Amino acid sequence: MLRVILDGIRLFCLEMQQKWLDCVLTYESPIEAMPKLTVRVLLAAITFGIGLLCVLAVGWFGRVQLSPVIVDRAATYIPALKPRFSPTSRGCGQGYSQGYETNDGERLSEGVSWNPSRKTTSREFQKLVRDAEQVVERIPNYSGYHGWVGERVVLINGPESVSILLYDGGSAYRFIDAPTLSTALEFEQYLISIDFRSPM
Repeated sequence: MLRVILDGIRLFCLEMQQKWLDCVLTYESPIEAMPKLTVRVLLAAITFGIGLLCVLAVGWFGRVQLSPVIVDRAATYIPALKPRFSPTSRGCGQGYSQGYETNDGERLSEGVSWNPSRKTTSREFQKLVRDAEQVVERIPNYSGYHGWVGERVVLINGPESVSILLYDGGSAYRFIDAPTLSTALEFEQYLISIDFRSPM
C-alpha cells in the first residue's frame, strides 16, 4: 500500500514539473498558470483522499468476522467417498495380474495370462472352462471393446469365485475374477470404461 502512495506522489511531482516546464517554454508566467495548477492539485488531492478512504474501508471491513448461522445440529463433516474399485497390488510375469478391492471390502483381480505357445494357452483356457462348476454364458464370437472379437465365457468356479474369460485364439487370454457374478459383471464394465488401463 505504501508503494501505491509513493507512486502517486511521484506521478504528481512529475506532472507538476511538466507544468512548470510548459510554462517556461510557452513564456507563460508561473503566476498566470497558478489557477490551472491549483485546480489540478486540488483534484489530485481529492482523488487521493477518496482512494485512501476506500483502502481503509476495505481493510476495516475485511477484519469484521461474521458468525456462522447454525441451520441444524447435525455433524457437518462428510467423509470422502472411497471409489468403488481401488487397486491394491500388481504382479507381472507371463502376463500380469492386478488386484483390486471394492468399497465394501470384496477382493477382485484382473489380468492377462500369456504363453508363447498358442496351443498351451488354448489348452489352459479350455481347462479353466472344463473345471468350472457352471458355465453361465459362453459367446464364441463376442464383439468387445475397440472391435476386439473372441470368445467370452462367464464361469462359476465355486461358492465365492466367478471368472470372466476373454480369449481370441492367440497366445494370451484376459481374466476377471470376483466373489460374485454381479460384482464380476460390474467390474468388467468398470475395466472397459478405463480401457483396461492400470490406475497404479
